[in-house]
Amino acid sequence: MTKRDIEKQLNKTIMNKLPEGFAAKGQLLFHTPIEWFIRGYGFHWSEYDKDKFRVIAFISPLYVPETGYYYSLHQSIGFLCYKQETWWSKFDDPQIIDCILAKGERWVGEITTPYEFAVKAKQIALKQEIVPDDMTLSRDIAYSYLLAGRQREAIAVLKDMKFELKSRIDKGTLSCWYGDLYEEVTSMEKVAEDESMACELLQNYRDKRLNMLKMKSFAVHFQQS
Repeated sequence: MTKRDIEKQLNKTIMNKLPEGFAAKGQLLFHTPIEWFIRGYGFHWSEYDKDKFRVIAFISPLYVPETGYYYSLHQSIGFLCYKQETWWSKFDDPQIIDCILAKGERWVGEITTPYEFAVKAKQIALKQEIVPDDMTLSRDIAYSYLLAGRQREAIAVLKDMKFELKSRIDKGTLSCWYGDLYEEVTSMEKVAEDESMACELLQNYRDKRLNMLKMKSFAVHFQQS
């Protein structure tokens, strides 16, 4: 099933059972209007059984300079509802709606601002002991702090990232992508000293991502500062 087929199914079987404020594009069902994040649910088919799919609740910040789309914080609604991975075969299965409304919306709804994202992501990272190993999540946290006006916290995360990345680069254990990330983090650390400049840069990242994802029509328009 193609992303376009999934989009048609979402509009046909799920959208009219949810409250207002949702849209569908490709394999994503998400909250609108979009501000700093894409927040919602991704529908993904099994690699082993083409008749089965799972549903992922996710929050993805747009203010990072990625070229495509990725889940940042995410959890299967099967785990949220039943404490185990769950696969469905029909989009109109009432359990999907029940899980989204009973558990998924509570999980997704915990985060509406960059500061809330930074706090939640840091809690998850510390609990799972994935920072500083997960550099992308560390970057999400740092940039979220910057947008929230928490420069001291942001710079502290950026410094930790630089130290870890430099250590691994020196050992030859990282790919070229992480070398580029080191340069990006080094530059952002300097920009972070100027709150206005940092926020303008992150807003530009957001706008470019929305254009690349062809989701600008779903987004709130921010005035340049």
